[in-house]
Amino acid sequence: MSPTAQKIADHYVELLSTLNYEMKLSIINSLSASLLDDVSRTASKKKIRSFGMAKGKLQYPDNIDFCNEEIAEMFGVNA
Repeated sequence: MSPTAQKIADHYVELLSTLNYEMKLSIINSLSASLLDDVSRTASKKKIRSFGMAKGKLQYPDNIDFCNEEIAEMFGVNA
């Protein structure tokens, strides 16, 4: 975690420490609902990546290239 993020987190911990359990739970539930709503909106807008010649029947994930360096090393190629 970056120093700035840590300072912000510490500040929120200090602020939340003054609240009672019900208020903390209400805040957490509200934030969770907001995050879930944002995730579902983002997921519904996400374009499905597929191979052209497969006519949409085969899809590949966004992180398909996550191990390119390891594969290049296996084949002796500089990535």
